[in-house]
Amino acid sequence: MPKTTGRLVGVVELARLAVCVVAAASGAPLAAADDRCYRDPATGFEIHRARSVILVDAALHRLSPPAATANTAPIWQRGLESAEWLMHRLPEGSEYAVMLGDESIDPDAASKWWRAGSAADAERAFDALRAHGAPERAVDLASEIDAAMALEPKPERLLLIVGALPGYPESDSRAQLDAFNKMTKHVKRGVAVDVLVMPLVSDWGVAPAYWVLALRTDGSLLTVGSDWPTVAKDGLGDSEYIVFVVDTSGSMQRYRWKWAQQRLEEVLQSQHRLRFFQVVNDNGTPLLGNRPAWAAATPYQEWAASRALEKWHPWSQSSPLNGLAVAIEQARTVPNSSVYLIGDDWAAGSIEKLEQKLGSEGFGNVRVSAVALPTIYEATSGEMYTAADYAAYVERIVLRTGGAFLGAPTGAAAKGSNRFPDPPPPQCSRRR
Repeated sequence: MPKTTGRLVGVVELARLAVCVVAAASGAPLAAADDRCYRDPATGFEIHRARSVILVDAALHRLSPPAATANTAPIWQRGLESAEWLMHRLPEGSEYAVMLGDESIDPDAASKWWRAGSAADAERAFDALRAHGAPERAVDLASEIDAAMALEPKPERLLLIVGALPGYPESDSRAQLDAFNKMTKHVKRGVAVDVLVMPLVSDWGVAPAYWVLALRTDGSLLTVGSDWPTVAKDGLGDSEYIVFVVDTSGSMQRYRWKWAQQRLEEVLQSQHRLRFFQVVNDNGTPLLGNRPAWAAATPYQEWAASRALEKWHPWSQSSPLNGLAVAIEQARTVPNSSVYLIGDDWAAGSIEKLEQKLGSEGFGNVRVSAVALPTIYEATSGEMYTAADYAAYVERIVLRTGGAFLGAPTGAAAKGSNRFPDPPPPQCSRRR
């Protein structure tokens, strides 16, 4: 397994320290059956049927411009809207509590738990959430988690909506890390933590730290851009052109290839206006035709791509830098385009090197989204190494371009069988 370099000071140390203090979950993760888990097709984020607490960190309103009030601050409103997004997607039969900071938003005097079901029920919960307003007193994230863990009966999952590490912006990075480490000790054993991060600040440590917290508790991480959750309601980046960048390194081919294939298919299915697509590997080698060819987004071409992926073994550098450059250069030549990265490692290069390759046009109007798979974390029993670099670099790219970044949970595996056992008719497209 490649060792980390010194180019990203503090990120790998942060991830390692976070591993040491996060309490591991004692129970097995929930089953992935359709009736127990909603999987958002655009981002891959999974929302499980469970007794869950949706917790909006009260610090979100402190991350806004000084002129904004707590209740009108853009990031605070995005936090509330993200809570609504979760409410509407909790599988039917779930119980959930809603918290703003350490304050519970209750359905009535007799209970703190709402029932997931109809859209009307979710709207009632959201109306109560918005009417409550931002907490007036300062409270730290550890105290908020204490309040969530004290609910009866004990929650099974914590859906945590945050914007930065604890202590930002008052404390320096070391103090923030210390506060984060202490905060993780407040999560009770057996409670899975899913984290939704919507930062207004560019902080190298946020994605690796919260991803480790999620991994150690059988949860996942979703980091989103400034137009979230509006894009989620319409389909994240409902593009006409997509270039996939797929890591073809040995770790991906051996442990995550079926998952990568399924994720690619899910994204294709989620894009209702898609006309053309292409697949390149992390070194920029195209799967379909020659660079910069496009494949029509028909069922036949998607089936052909799925079959070709099964036998695709191009040389890999275990770094998506060259592949991203090739994909972005191709995508920015057409309107309404996006790039989707699937990988587990960033072993060489930097964002500055990527910017040099892209030249003066930069990212153009291309939206970049990505998924990080925990192959290195699992293979090393909890170390991150260059997976921390991957999370930090890719999150910065995603935030700059308005995409979404998924830190996948441990045990991420393909579910079900191949959707394309036989070739569909080549002449038709389900989208037109």
